[in-house]
Amino acid sequence: MTGAVTVSLAAMPAGLLFYNSATCGAQIGSVQIPAMMARATFYVRATVPNMYSLTVGSTSPMAA
Repeated sequence: MTGAVTVSLAAMPAGLLFYNSATCGAQIGSVQIPAMMARATFYVRATVPNMYSLTVGSTSPMAA
């Protein structure tokens, strides 16, 4: 990967909130994986007890 990649975050059913810190400060809908890295950190909080399916995705091209 030569540039940063933005990854969107989603959950089914609704009821999960995504945050940029463990203190649940700012709610986010995506995270950025920096160039030359393989991961990004985000935090999740459930607003309703349930079983969830977490989906992450990107439309950014990745180098082979």
